[in-house]
Amino acid sequence: MNWLAHVFLSGQDIDVQLGNLLADPLKGRSWSGAPQGIAVGMALHRKMDRFTDQHAVFKRSCGRLGRQGRLRAVVMDVVYDHFLSRHWSRYCPYPLVDYIQQFHRNALLAAQHHPYKARVFVTRLVLSGRLGQYGSWDGLASTLERMDQRLSPRVRAKEATSDYLFPIEKVYDSLDKDFQDFFPELMSHVNHDMMIDF
Repeated sequence: MNWLAHVFLSGQDIDVQLGNLLADPLKGRSWSGAPQGIAVGMALHRKMDRFTDQHAVFKRSCGRLGRQGRLRAVVMDVVYDHFLSRHWSRYCPYPLVDYIQQFHRNALLAAQHHPYKARVFVTRLVLSGRLGQYGSWDGLASTLERMDQRLSPRVRAKEATSDYLFPIEKVYDSLDKDFQDFFPELMSHVNHDMMIDF
């Protein structure tokens, strides 16, 4: 799962949400004096990734994009966030735009007390509005194209994440069904509380 799911499945605590988000850029390492929720969120991130990567439905989705390709799972994480955005009202009683705005406000306040690298990551994520872009096809495409810019020349010579747009389009409905089969199981696995306070 990608950033939207990692935030959403972290419950209501902003420190847990940010720890979940920062697990990758900070390589799973918190910092001295960090709120306890940061470490909790990083542990939750690992738990979510392990469950997702090992799940038969997620593997089936990756297989729908072809038999080869090292970036299939990375692409599928973003695709599943796309479907989470599109089906948001099934999983959360609050509109996605309201949820994201509330998260942005809390994230910017909390990040003021973070070390430089963490603060910059959170600020850029908020200012870019990326969490709200996954739901459209154009937003999905631009996310994959942005990811291509972070690939090394060696990887880009073999494949790019945006190469998967056509295969995704071909099996779009099947991937949608896969997501709807998978996501409730992930929610149950992380024991998420659906009652989100605003």
